[in-house]
Amino acid sequence: MRFLLLSKVITNYTKKDIDCGLVPPKIYEICCCIRETFCLSYSIRKNSDLFLYFVEEKIVIKFIGTHLRYLGPDERSQAILLLKALKKRNKAISTKKWINSTPGIYIKQYENHDSFLLEFFGQYMMNFCYYVSFRKGNVAQNVNLFLDTTLNNLDQTSGFIFPLYHLYDSNPIFFNTLLDNKTLNLKVIYLTNIHLIQDKIICVNHYLDCLEENLNKNIK
Repeated sequence: MRFLLLSKVITNYTKKDIDCGLVPPKIYEICCCIRETFCLSYSIRKNSDLFLYFVEEKIVIKFIGTHLRYLGPDERSQAILLLKALKKRNKAISTKKWINSTPGIYIKQYENHDSFLLEFFGQYMMNFCYYVSFRKGNVAQNVNLFLDTTLNNLDQTSGFIFPLYHLYDSNPIFFNTLLDNKTLNLKVIYLTNIHLIQDKIICVNHYLDCLEENLNKNIK
């Protein structure tokens, strides 16, 4: 399972902020999403990857589940690992290549949105990719999409895109670049009864866990 989080800008913070319990709200939200993507009771979801795309800076931080180390279920652990990756962004900007921060975590800057989307959707072949709308009704009328209110056809090769802000209002050009592309096989779902992004991720992972459990029962 692959998750793509879209954040408007990078929020700066320091280790002192973490130590004093002053993590900015946006960083806290991102940390919650990291936790719910990977953290189980006593282990890490190795079959999940998370991509955090800062739209204005065109910077991506990727978390690869099979290689992740040092990630704990606490906010401090997540915030420190994210901070270490962000401290590598100057090198990522100058090289335009993936820079390894800690095991399983990498950062890169792209020339433009198109180059990021081309690599993301090209390298990570997904059976279905779902765009989880920030709020119902913010999808442009002329975008060629079809609404899927269920999670039918969901499996481990699926991907989910979660905007952490009102993408259409703030950056309509990128919004249309992302969604008005017939080759991406995007479906739009709303999950409007679930308000927090991290809870939407929990919902998806729970659905997948149930599918896997039922599959294992059928095999036995």
